[in-house]
Amino acid sequence: MSATKWRLFKAAVDLFASKGFSNVSVRDIAAATKLNPASLYNHFSCKEAFLTEACKFCKEHCHADLLPIESVLDEVGKMSPSELRKKIHPGYEPETFDLITKIILIAICERRSNDKAHDLVCCLFIDMPKEYVGALLKEMVAKEIIEPLDIDSFINVFSAFDFYCSARLGGKHELSFDEWSDGHELIFSLLKFRDKGVDAQQIDAKKPDAKKATKEIEDKK
Repeated sequence: MSATKWRLFKAAVDLFASKGFSNVSVRDIAAATKLNPASLYNHFSCKEAFLTEACKFCKEHCHADLLPIESVLDEVGKMSPSELRKKIHPGYEPETFDLITKIILIAICERRSNDKAHDLVCCLFIDMPKEYVGALLKEMVAKEIIEPLDIDSFINVFSAFDFYCSARLGGKHELSFDEWSDGHELIFSLLKFRDKGVDAQQIDAKKPDAKKATKEIEDKK
């Protein structure tokens, strides 16, 4: 993507996310980049072309940043649920993360009226969780790394939480990255690791309890 096309693309995403796709015109996008509206058509044929490009960008980045299942399985037996969640969701650079979250918000808002937006929502919240997280969990059960579980139900909870968080992007009730991560960790705490012989709650229970330790010291005095 050329520098000019990238400027137009980012400006369009910002405007669509803040004002809504239907409330933004090609002239608005050109004005935001201080370009002549006529020259914009050298890069994008119409307003819908911006949304098509945005959905393509988001899908490609989300797929590219997923670690191969094999590389996760090599280490998964040594991980806590929290570490596994971070391995599956390594995260993005701040600029890319900001762009992707805006595109996801646009797609959620436009999914009923635009096929590309609908396809992106289905890809992110249905297909990818099943194909990646679901496949990973099946392998973990087969290798007896975790206890058997209802994988479809786990994926439904995981996907519903992600959709819920994404739908709140850009508003006054938007969740912070830490709140989003805490929710993921709570969901992944449902996994019971056979190799560790404990689940996430038991792992936390083994951590030093400051209050209990203080009381024991006082009792000894």
